Amino acid sequence: MTRRSEGALALALVISLVACRSASPPPRRASSTSLCNDMASCESACTRGHADACRRAGDQMAAHPVGIDATRLSAVLTRACEAGDAIACMDLARLVQSAPGLTLDKARVPALYARACKLGNAVACFNGIAVDGTDALALSRAAELLVTACSGGDGRSCAVLSAAAPVLFPGDPATPAAAFGRRAAEQLEQSCVSGVASDCMLAAQQIADSSPDRERLRTVRILERGCELGVAESCMLLGRLPERSVAERDVLLRRACDGDEERACFLLAAQEGARSSSDLAAKKSWFDRFRRLATARCALGQIESCKSLLHVLSIDGALTRAETNGTLALAAAVCNSGVGMICFHLARAMTNGPEGLRDGARGAQLVKQACELGYPPACQTRD
Repeated sequence: MTRRSEGALALALVISLVACRSASPPPRRASSTSLCNDMASCESACTRGHADACRRAGDQMAAHPVGIDATRLSAVLTRACEAGDAIACMDLARLVQSAPGLTLDKARVPALYARACKLGNAVACFNGIAVDGTDALALSRAAELLVTACSGGDGRSCAVLSAAAPVLFPGDPATPAAAFGRRAAEQLEQSCVSGVASDCMLAAQQIADSSPDRERLRTVRILERGCELGVAESCMLLGRLPERSVAERDVLLRRACDGDEERACFLLAAQEGARSSSDLAAKKSWFDRFRRLATARCALGQIESCKSLLHVLSIDGALTRAETNGTLALAAAVCNSGVGMICFHLARAMTNGPEGLRDGARGAQLVKQACELGYPPACQTRD
């Protein structure tokens, strides 16, 4: 692997930090709410030419993905991006990068990030470097844009500077990565408290990373605020805190699952299965909901959902034969769309999974494919 590709990979590892989205994202601009209230009305308004409604429709589709296909999601994001919405351009770039079955040319990805960058989104400038190679001038320009945006109050740019400092400022041990992290935490926390729900999870992450023990109560308060604002992931994390009563945890996990947070549905299924008087019908209901949500999100190129599905493959008897075959086919499609991480996790499932799933030769081919796609753990495994 060349130094150029290694640099791109190092940058790519940070993208997920700023790409996190709530399972129930709020409208990003007040004008959207005057046009539409739900997915159907927003999609309709979008087709009538109301650009503000297009990203709102895209947010709703990503939040509630069952029954949504990548082509339908790409249509509303394309309209929003063409109308000058930088975040929609980034969302579309990530969709094109990872979702299987899209007819859109992956060569468009750098151009989509470049468009978002020109529209003034510094994080898009950084992401564009990660997918289009790196050089000293591009890195320097990305760092300059991120610093300017961070100084101007953009907490996500501060978060990128904190996470990517070794790449953006190579050989500079004095780079204040921790200071960028603290600034990111402060700015994102203020944004969350003021009602921008989409910043709550990243704020909690930044606070926890800066000082996990000393700032634990602060992190919990941010999660509580996120849950109040309808961020299902925040409710799910609160539902895992040991200091909460069993009843409180159950309420929080149910609220999160109702908000289409798939991991909460999985946890509810696991909890039900662990009870001495387990309700098998309830357990199956929670698990089926998890599987439907994870499958839908994986088909939209959301990599963590694909990984969750592959993890379930290792649980003997968790899926029917038809469900297993469907999961394998979907994971293979995501892998073949160029996502090396999923190739690698699919290989692990086929190597370490239940007896009927194991295929060592196919697993080895997938590890090779993952390495060729630039996923470092796969290359390390081969070595």
